[in-house]
Amino acid sequence: MAVPPQGRSRTLVVLLLLSSPSLLGESSSSSSSSSSCLRRDANRAVYAAAKSAGEAAGYVSHLLRSTSPNSVALKDCRELLGDSAEQLNKTARQLRRLRPETFTWQVDNALTWTSAALTNQDTCVQGLREVMKGTSGKTREAVVRRVSHVSRLTGNALHLINRLASTNGRGL
Repeated sequence: MAVPPQGRSRTLVVLLLLSSPSLLGESSSSSSSSSSCLRRDANRAVYAAAKSAGEAAGYVSHLLRSTSPNSVALKDCRELLGDSAEQLNKTARQLRRLRPETFTWQVDNALTWTSAALTNQDTCVQGLREVMKGTSGKTREAVVRRVSHVSRLTGNALHLINRLASTNGRGL
């Protein structure tokens, strides 16, 4: 099955993450290497989730302009996805700047922001399903599919950040 051009980068990121020893729980020769791999993988996962959240927010904006300009649920969803992308971008910046002396604080921030992004995505989906019950299922389900994809990416990122947290900053 051919992957559409817009999905290729996401597919490559997922394949890269699935082939990563740190994601699969395989140990490497040193804690430095393991921590370094987890940091890299977490940052890539967060970046993929942030990019996907931004794309989903853009898609919802397009729907608001073209099909449902008065939909409160879509407006809320667009705002929640924008907030989610912003939180994930903050997380990526934090992960790039990890320092041994502030590691716990920085990873706690990353976990908090990533969890908040996931909550925003869930709130978007719940709002669409509850508020848009009587409307065209096609629009609602198209947005739900996109947001669900973002949530899967965000959940993967959260998992990797939790794994990184377990290293206690050894090897940075």
